[in-house]
Amino acid sequence: MNRNRFEEILSFLHFNNNQEVATDPANPNYDKLFKLKPLIDHFRTVFKGLVTAETMQCINEMMVPFKGRHGAKQYMPKKPCKWGYKFWCRAGMSGYVYDFEILGSQEAKGPPPGVNPEEFGESENVVLRLSKELEKNRHQLFFDNYFSSPKLLVNLMSRGILAVATLRSDRSCGCPLPAEKDMRKNGRGDLAEFTDSKAGLVICAWYDNRRVLTISNFLGKHPVSNCKRYDRKKKETVSVPRPASVELYNKFMGGVDKADMFLSLYRTKHRSRKWYHCIAFHLISLAAVNAFVMYREIGGSGSFLDFIVDVCRCLLAVEEPNDPDSQSTSVVRVQRSLKASQVPKDIRFDKCNHWPLQVEKPQRCKNTGCNRRMRFLCSKCQVYLCVTGTTCFLVYHDMTSE
Repeated sequence: MNRNRFEEILSFLHFNNNQEVATDPANPNYDKLFKLKPLIDHFRTVFKGLVTAETMQCINEMMVPFKGRHGAKQYMPKKPCKWGYKFWCRAGMSGYVYDFEILGSQEAKGPPPGVNPEEFGESENVVLRLSKELEKNRHQLFFDNYFSSPKLLVNLMSRGILAVATLRSDRSCGCPLPAEKDMRKNGRGDLAEFTDSKAGLVICAWYDNRRVLTISNFLGKHPVSNCKRYDRKKKETVSVPRPASVELYNKFMGGVDKADMFLSLYRTKHRSRKWYHCIAFHLISLAAVNAFVMYREIGGSGSFLDFIVDVCRCLLAVEEPNDPDSQSTSVVRVQRSLKASQVPKDIRFDKCNHWPLQVEKPQRCKNTGCNRRMRFLCSKCQVYLCVTGTTCFLVYHDMTSE
């Protein structure tokens, strides 16, 4: 496929019927990502159905860089990627993304079926939606303090899902834990724990560089382990007590970040004025990451770059037809226009019988510095040139402009 054919396909690339879009925000079917809904549904179905889900999974955010204009674009000033689309992802420790949502889509709103809409907030609903297909008594889920709350973990426990999460101080529901200033006096490694046996929850406080709260429906501070920290006063590395909930959280919370790391290595970058191209290319890249994880799980070797190159080679491979005379495999060759450098100067600048002809298929203007697509062809030079709005046709045939 040549470049012009690729750009032509890209210019008409759609994933949904634009005539069925709901433009009124008051319409219950209104969706900011309507153009991508079939593609999103396809990838979500495929990701969940290809492999057996890992026991340890995490839920976290993923940013897709985008600085164009669109209603679903988010601004995150404290993130490395400040502008873009936000994905909510559920992934395993291997980096395989099992499910995802895009903030702004119709699916990323409200609680899942069977849950009271007034019981949970929007951040808690993200966990409920992404975990609705997890099997009972089989999975452990990890997420950060943006999503967590005591009532969320009670709900997960009722569904047979074990969970560990960090917790914000204002969501601890008045739990009698020591204040941060008191734990600071006791020094690094200070531990405290509160257990609600009725709800089946354990909230643990640990002081490292600052106070960290964790909440779990199956795990507390025991068994306490040790971690290494650098002591500035002693100028040496010391052992610091660490609760079991923090150790497990640190170990299994990095699945989405691992997938994001693979994506950032060889991100599919293609400049486009269409906002949905950015998300579509990201989903294709995410599918490549999941394929690479599966490839490594079955014993494949090599780096992610080697895998991507192999995939590209397979996609570019073309089998020769067995019957060259078969009409079904015949290829119609399309005559291309000449390059600007291929036109002899004695013809280009002779100022005789150069007429603009209108053709059916547009191509880029061959005048230097112009990238517009035109349907006008010089009858003598056989090159595409702009006729309306610019002077490309005149400049191209003027010897003084050479």
